[in-house]
Amino acid sequence: MLAELFLYATTPCPPFVFGMGYLSEAIAIRSRYRRCAPAWAGHLEESRDAVRRTMKECRTRRKAIVFGSGMLLDFPLPEMAEAFDELLLVDLVHLRSVRRAVRRWKNIRLITADITGVAERLFQNSKQGISELPAPTSLLPETDNNTDLVVSLNLLSQLPVTPAQYAEGKMRIDPERLAAWKDQIIQSHYQALTGLPCPVCLISDYEIERRDRDGAVLSCSSTIGDMHLPRADRKWLWEIAPLGECSRKFSFWRRVAAIHLNTRRSI
Repeated sequence: MLAELFLYATTPCPPFVFGMGYLSEAIAIRSRYRRCAPAWAGHLEESRDAVRRTMKECRTRRKAIVFGSGMLLDFPLPEMAEAFDELLLVDLVHLRSVRRAVRRWKNIRLITADITGVAERLFQNSKQGISELPAPTSLLPETDNNTDLVVSLNLLSQLPVTPAQYAEGKMRIDPERLAAWKDQIIQSHYQALTGLPCPVCLISDYEIERRDRDGAVLSCSSTIGDMHLPRADRKWLWEIAPLGECSRKFSFWRRVAAIHLNTRRSI
């Protein structure tokens, strides 16, 4: 607990990242991974392998960008740093351990950015007493003609979560309007990815299951709203919360898809 409080107090981030709970969520994910590492191992390796497969489609390897770089666990960091002239890691929070880990590579840059385009505007609206949901303007910073690979990493379903929770707590928003806004955020990011001229590796969960002690599925729901993903190149199950993590009676699993966009062939 003391270590988490120290990390919370010493991690640099913009005011809206702190105020909306992005920092505390990043620290919570770090702690959950430490508790659930064995259960997460298969998912992390599947994610890394999906990125490797898309790397094979890159005719040149000048610049690669990872959106949702997180704790550097679910993409092949050393391989990408060695393969590309420049590697950009984009997230809203870069914890101290991440900053330390990338120092050995001179060609890695950490970029702090909100790729939904809504978080900071929503934060400012709430401070001014404005009950308005900003229109999503999906941002993919640093993507240009020199970009040879883009990775959207276990990110798509998570983009609207914190903004929606913040809006629910600070504003009186009609639930149907909020749900539609969440769908818009997801769709905006997906459309931005499909508009890129380079190979894109999209990895995202799309359903969450609740299972009993015997592994029987008790409920299943979408994690991406009304979004329908194209045919996946690979799918797998991620035991995100084993028995005892969130409940003594239930475990929680996510269904994950790896989709290779804008490539010359299906991988």
